[in-house]
Amino acid sequence: MVGKKFLSMRTASVLKKNKTDRINVPYGSAQKIGILFTAEDKAKYDSVKDFKQSFEDEGKKVEVLSFLGKGKENYEFRFDIFSAKDVSFWGKYTSEAVIKFADTEFDYLYCVDTEPNIFNEHIIAMSKAKCRIGIYLEERSDYYELMINLTNGALVKDLIKEMQFYTKQFRTS
Repeated sequence: MVGKKFLSMRTASVLKKNKTDRINVPYGSAQKIGILFTAEDKAKYDSVKDFKQSFEDEGKKVEVLSFLGKGKENYEFRFDIFSAKDVSFWGKYTSEAVIKFADTEFDYLYCVDTEPNIFNEHIIAMSKAKCRIGIYLEERSDYYELMINLTNGALVKDLIKEMQFYTKQFRTS
């Protein structure tokens, strides 16, 4: 797929050109939360749904965007989705949901994936979020302000638990 090749090249460029001020917002002050994930199975979907609900229970506004790969299911149709079909030949997103999500100035943007996904990485690179949070991958350190290091075989629910724990540590000084 040619669009995927161009997307990869564009991601590196976008990452360098994105001049968004990155800060660690005190957790209690955070109001806008973004959650990005790759749809894989019902267990992951349910974990993300619970993660979203935990923020909403605290009065935070949450938007969720999911990459839906070929042959995967969009359970309950609760979240905005996009797929590889939403990337043009030149590696640009054509989905309004993706463009809006990337342009939103989230206090925290959580990428709830345990494996890299080129489509989500491009959104993270484009993002205007103040603090981007994802799994630790040394070669992806430019993508996140906070990276969570998990042992091999850790589950998505483990990643979410650690994300919640560490972001709740951000306090005013």
